[in-house]
Amino acid sequence: MRNFYICIVLIISIFTLFSGVSAQTWRLQESASTLKGPKHEILPRPDGDILTITHPNAGDKGPMTICRFDNQLNEIYTRKITLLSHERYQAAWYDDDRLFLFCTDRRGGLTRYTIDDRFGSLTGQPVPLTGLLSPAEDQKAVTFHAGASRDGSYHYIVAVTSQPKDRDNTIRGILLNRQGDQLSRFQFGTPAVKPLDLALVQSDDGTLAIIYRLTSAYTLTRITTDGNVKALPLTGLPEGDLRNISWVTAGTTLRFSGLISRGKQANYATIVTGSVDPVTGSVSDLKQTDVTTLMAQAPVLQRELMQNGFPANLTLLRTMPLADGSRVVLFESSGERLVQNRFSPAMRNPASVFGHTGTFTPISPSTQGISYHSRGDVYVLRLDRDNNPQWLNVLSKNQEESDGVTAIGVGCLVDRQDNLHVFFYDSKSNPEACTANPTPIRANDPRGYEFACISITPDGSMKKQFIEVTDNRYRLMPEIAFVDNKNEACFLAVKTKMSLTEELAADRAGYKLGTIAIK
Repeated sequence: MRNFYICIVLIISIFTLFSGVSAQTWRLQESASTLKGPKHEILPRPDGDILTITHPNAGDKGPMTICRFDNQLNEIYTRKITLLSHERYQAAWYDDDRLFLFCTDRRGGLTRYTIDDRFGSLTGQPVPLTGLLSPAEDQKAVTFHAGASRDGSYHYIVAVTSQPKDRDNTIRGILLNRQGDQLSRFQFGTPAVKPLDLALVQSDDGTLAIIYRLTSAYTLTRITTDGNVKALPLTGLPEGDLRNISWVTAGTTLRFSGLISRGKQANYATIVTGSVDPVTGSVSDLKQTDVTTLMAQAPVLQRELMQNGFPANLTLLRTMPLADGSRVVLFESSGERLVQNRFSPAMRNPASVFGHTGTFTPISPSTQGISYHSRGDVYVLRLDRDNNPQWLNVLSKNQEESDGVTAIGVGCLVDRQDNLHVFFYDSKSNPEACTANPTPIRANDPRGYEFACISITPDGSMKKQFIEVTDNRYRLMPEIAFVDNKNEACFLAVKTKMSLTEELAADRAGYKLGTIAIK
């Protein structure tokens, strides 16, 4: 009898393991309030509430607006901060009931503002922070990066200035604690060759590692909280074209995974993993895994799709840590093509997401190029807590959009059971998670397409489903406005009867804050 009950328990456990993802249903909700403005940041609060920060495009004037919503997306308040009308948003984070907001002015000065997010109002005095930019620098040539250590105890804000040819590029930054106090500042130059594949990783003691590639060699610059800067070449990396490197901290070391090809524009046939000592720059625990070897036990179709490795037009999307110390790394094939179109005199231009439509005079016929952006298959690589590749999955899709990127791409969520969920617009003609030739979609107008979700269990099993979006005017933007928030995702959507491109071109887009969560 005892063995009978043990068998029943085992059967139930196995059923739960293999049906956990397929049994999940999703709940979508949206705010009644509309968010107006070109740029939005979504900041989930620890208590379940959600803040949004709306700000102008770089170089434009206009107040910043802070909205707070409860976990049912009821608006708690909306506050316009006119004092920041000439400021450019760079970063924000929480500490208790305070929101620290970091902005740069026209002269490149960085200032920390404190906002009491119970009311959405400024509190205390602005705190100028030094060392990020010089007044003479053109902010259009500057790329800003902001991030934090895994536990949120330390933060960084870094500005990378790209100089004209034959001049050194400059990397400046500051390290801060959780309270937004500046701990150190740093500056260093890189040769006239533009630094590529730039990655920034901050350890739990606040030390920042900046890794970049110059031609084929990688350099690690280590910055401590007391301002010590040391640049080290990474020694011990394998030969070949090593790209799409994902970096994570592991105690006092850095771990990485990357893809390597043996020729220019060739497919990536090998996965490389290893560790780096940030003090010496030496590489250890190096392991190379052939893609076909990793796919040996995969379904036949996936093996066939990966027989030549990852495609050359690959982009590293993101790295998502899991509760057991492992992680998943997501890649996506992508591209862009330019099509030249000739328009008759005085004919109105097709709408562009970057501005209003234009007109031409009868004596001045014009030709304009339209960019088409594509997003193809997604590749999910799982590595265990010891940095060993475990499995690789191919998620099939074929998306294209003209002018800008709004409805194409993917959004991701890891739930409390370490299941990965990948969301994107797709056609119901593609019912399977992996297929050889997925039906393409043209996502300028998502009407007629469905919102799909591919869920992947920790053992690599996949399940695809389509999520019903009852309002046919609901436009999600999974690539540019989708934030993982524990067991739900927060997103921005556009409500319009027009196509998404037409609505954004008209400069009257009203955004809704939404969430998608497991029921």
